[in-house]
Amino acid sequence: MWISFLLIVAFSFVVGILKTGSIQGAAFIVAWIAPFALVAGYFASRKSRPPSKTERVLARGWLLFRRTVCYVGAACVGMVGFMMLLFAIAKHDGGAALASGSFFLLCGLFVRWGIYGAGEARTFADDRPVHEERRRRYGWK
Repeated sequence: MWISFLLIVAFSFVVGILKTGSIQGAAFIVAWIAPFALVAGYFASRKSRPPSKTERVLARGWLLFRRTVCYVGAACVGMVGFMMLLFAIAKHDGGAALASGSFFLLCGLFVRWGIYGAGEARTFADDRPVHEERRRRYGWK
């Protein structure tokens, strides 16, 4: 777990230096990414034990954060798709209409991620069962 965390932090630091050109910019990027890596590592390390109150609070916070980000992302992507569709209808452009469909598919993907999250195998097949397992573990309704 700690090796993965250190690799994520080191990679974030290198990307931060390359992107911003300064150590302060790199530290800012690491400060945003490190908490997510720590929380993921915390959950992974406690998988075989009963959930603590801290773990339940962190899980609820992550659920709310994930749903907010995914639903806002879905709304933004859906609006872009809708605007492209209106443009396609006004200009009789079949290519833009087809492209708007890809935005609607991405919107649906964001909604799915908001509802179920991502499973452990990173396939659509395990998203719902893993979500149901987490729901039982953390007492989500």
